[in-house]
Amino acid sequence: MSEFFTNVKQSAIEIISDTGVLLVIAPHQDDESLGCGGTVALAVNAGIDVRVIFVTDGSRSHPESKAYPFEIRVALREEEAVKALATLGVKDSHIHFMRLPDGQLPGQSESDFELYASLMKGLIKVIRPATILLPWRRDPHRDHRATWAIVISALRSTGMTPVLFEYFIWLLERAAPEDMPLDGEGELFFIDVSSVLAIKTKAIAAHISQTTELIHDDINGFRLSAEMLEHFNHYKEYFINTTAAMENKNQTLSEHYFDQLYHQREDPWDLATSEYEREKYNTTVGALPELSYVSALEIGCSIGVLTQALLRKCRGILAVDIADAPIAQARNRLRNYPQARIEKMQIPAFFPEELFDLVVMSEVGYFFAMEDLTLLQKKIVEHLQTNGQLLLVHWTPFVPDFPLTGDQVHDFFMECSGDNKPFKHLKHFRADKYRLDLFEKH
Repeated sequence: MSEFFTNVKQSAIEIISDTGVLLVIAPHQDDESLGCGGTVALAVNAGIDVRVIFVTDGSRSHPESKAYPFEIRVALREEEAVKALATLGVKDSHIHFMRLPDGQLPGQSESDFELYASLMKGLIKVIRPATILLPWRRDPHRDHRATWAIVISALRSTGMTPVLFEYFIWLLERAAPEDMPLDGEGELFFIDVSSVLAIKTKAIAAHISQTTELIHDDINGFRLSAEMLEHFNHYKEYFINTTAAMENKNQTLSEHYFDQLYHQREDPWDLATSEYEREKYNTTVGALPELSYVSALEIGCSIGVLTQALLRKCRGILAVDIADAPIAQARNRLRNYPQARIEKMQIPAFFPEELFDLVVMSEVGYFFAMEDLTLLQKKIVEHLQTNGQLLLVHWTPFVPDFPLTGDQVHDFFMECSGDNKPFKHLKHFRADKYRLDLFEKH
């Protein structure tokens, strides 16, 4: 097993002994047996009502097979799943096949994501699970990551708060360093499934299209390797309890969150190299109507790329961020620009005492919980000169890690604009994946 799991502590089966339903969500027909088959068998033995949702149709395992064309292949994989789950003790009436496109599940910014999240929402509302087992959010397979995002988006819209345990599949075989769990993302543990390991092994073997040469006429067909199967022929099943981390989405993201992010990559969002970011920054600066601003504040400057662009229209700018690593990069980037000051500051608990004629918030508002965003709005009003301007630019697709969406941030400030309100709305622009709004203080 991976060295990552060597010091993981054990938890007893009581963690899933709730009187409610245990829902297993599997991207493909075999993930349920590999990742949590033993836990499912233990849960059934403990009298827990177990339900299973398979997200994709499983058809891409052997896409070029003529002996097993699409319809037969899909039917075969579903038959295998039913047999495997029967081995584990799950009734076939408790299994649902969504039959979404295998290998093509969309990420949260892609077409059909909202549709699939809505379908998932409908199933979850009917099942009403107390506990959900779902794939690890950064498992190195497109469908696994997309499944996690679809489930979390669905849960957010239901308002339900089941216990969440994420299981690992390809993390054991293909993980890059950035795929691994971070401190604060959840509690790692394992369940001892030694008493049902033979049952789990039999369930895995029921997926004969994935474990044997049954489908032999596709040279590029998939088969679970002996090395991969060995990871799961083990008395430990590993999970990470992410319940608390997801419930904490009503909290502003912490300095620790960003420290870890920049530790993994110096430029996590490719701000310095992305053509998308370059176009967006040009649009951002071009949206500012004044030729020159005397004193600007940029909240959340990151590594200083936008800061440098804003200097085209700002005679002086104070750029702040919460974490040390981006601050160091921003200072280095702007070392030859004396009109730019870079400071570490935890907004909104702390806020500069001076007045500004421009405040820019680009790709930072959704990091705040609504309570802190409300406080930040008041601070901006207090420190923005009359006729001073506020420019907001944010990514609009749903991001599971963030407390808010870009649209929620902009809509909140829209509610603060109008007659007898702090702001007047000057400009709106919506691109495919971001939104820009310009306000002026009355």
